Amino acid sequence: RIVNYSVGNYDANHEIEMSSSRGAGQDGEIKPNISAPGSAVRSSVPGNGYAVYSGTSMASPHVAGVLTLMKSAHPTWGPEKMIRELRAQATDTPCSTTTRGAACVGTPEENSYFGDGLVDAYGAVR
Repeated sequence: RIVNYSVGNYDANHEIEMSSSRGAGQDGEIKPNISAPGSAVRSSVPGNGYAVYSGTSMASPHVAGVLTLMKSAHPTWGPEKMIRELRAQATDTPCSTTTRGAACVGTPEENSYFGDGLVDAYGAVR
């Protein structure tokens, strides 16, 4: 059963953003669970306009979109199967020495900066 799922925010250089929360989660679970592009994302704004924003609020919709694509391609998959596949297809990403912020905990396969890695929409849907 999935209690919560968190998304980290990385930039165009695949560096975790300083503002992206990271570290221990509920019951010592490593957080975030996965990471997605969230820096300098163009988004629609009221009044028929666009603006550029950064943050996990820009990264999370990327993961929601991937899950939607997965459900469309595999309608019989339940939530646990979808999360399992999303995690399995994520691109493992080690913590970089240039990354700012809290100390990194974990391995390249799962760590407190990128979680299971960078979200891979193509791999997850395929």
